[in-house]
Amino acid sequence: MKLIAALLAVGGLASAQPDIVQQDTKSLIARVRENPEDLAAIGVLAKRSDDSQVIPTLRDAFTSNKISGARVNADPLDFPLSQLLAAYLFEKGVKDDIYFEEMAKYAKDAIKANPPEMFVTHIDSGGKGSAKVNPEFEAWCGDRSLQLNKCRRLVLFYGNSLNMIRGLEDPRAIPILRNALKMSASAMVGVAVAGLGLLNDVESLPLIAQTCSRFPPVRAQSIAIDAIDYKDARVDGLFSRFIQDRDVLEKVRKEWQSKLSGPPTPDKE
Repeated sequence: MKLIAALLAVGGLASAQPDIVQQDTKSLIARVRENPEDLAAIGVLAKRSDDSQVIPTLRDAFTSNKISGARVNADPLDFPLSQLLAAYLFEKGVKDDIYFEEMAKYAKDAIKANPPEMFVTHIDSGGKGSAKVNPEFEAWCGDRSLQLNKCRRLVLFYGNSLNMIRGLEDPRAIPILRNALKMSASAMVGVAVAGLGLLNDVESLPLIAQTCSRFPPVRAQSIAIDAIDYKDARVDGLFSRFIQDRDVLEKVRKEWQSKLSGPPTPDKE
């Protein structure tokens, strides 16, 4: 599911204190029980399965941090520690509603906030394109009295929150992902499409087509490509309609078919 990668990759949190990796599990449990905000110890403990108290310890740390509202600040990302603990528990197979709802809450916040595209492509007189900050995005930040840098951090958090819901591959996420198709930023819509594809939610294909139709061709093509994890042949209609580059279309179709067939089976001697 790779729920944690997007969070821990930012700021190098996973390797902040490499000496902790050498500690035995019981020591890590004691350390987290003493300090439920010990991010490094939590990260290492979450990879252990040699003690029956690992999951109860993570559960207790989640509850403690949910109450305290503790956050992790790892420039350029800032996020609740309870969100991270919910993801850790989910990856360990603890899929209680309370942990799903913890992650769903922030994805729903992202959808409600609905930030515009952060960048737009500017074509100069020579025909060369370059990315410029979208004036609508600047106005959106200004309406919230946020400086551009802090605003970008908030939108990055929103994107990661949606990505975590995508990575759950849990049917409870379908209504959230469908709602995210209404968002303004194509990157966030693409995350929703990818999540629906992983769940093979074929009922969402007409909604995805409607969504692609409201974006410029280049962005619509990118969104359609994000549906590559669908396991239903009807997704090819989406590819044909919105992937206008014939070479890209052929490449996507081949990759999609390879995903369906899976890795080759080794010959038996």
